[in-house]
Amino acid sequence: MVQFDFDNARCIGTVVLRPNQSWTWRANKLLVYTLMCISGIIAINFTIRGLWLVLPFTVLEMSALIACLAYCVRRGRRQEVLTMSMEEVRLQQGHDRPEHEVAYPRFFARFRVEAPRHPWYDMRLALEARGERHEIGAFLSRDEKRQLVSGLRSIVHRLEG
Repeated sequence: MVQFDFDNARCIGTVVLRPNQSWTWRANKLLVYTLMCISGIIAINFTIRGLWLVLPFTVLEMSALIACLAYCVRRGRRQEVLTMSMEEVRLQQGHDRPEHEVAYPRFFARFRVEAPRHPWYDMRLALEARGERHEIGAFLSRDEKRQLVSGLRSIVHRLEG
């Protein structure tokens, strides 16, 4: 998801980038609870019949499922905030709060759009300044990246004019 905002009074442009989330946290919990109930019933049934070794593997399987789901949910909460003003360009990246933040004078900052090396790949966007490079929106779809490029152009033109 790409969200643009431009404050004309303070002359500051903000771009918020988030990956698409297919399910809500509530739906993910419902999936886990359902699978845990079904697997638990099957494992208890086998344990009653004397095949007790099924029970630890069921617990292991559910633990792996919860770990994978937690990893996917964490990646879905990733967020990048790009703030541009007349003086500086600031990039904040993180999950629940800014975990990585860089700020450059606007004069030295450049946005680079790299064409894909192969038709199957997407273009890459990066913020470059003083020999450093930070990729922006790696999790976005092809259409969202095009929307991001046009939105960045619009904000830069508004700041220049």
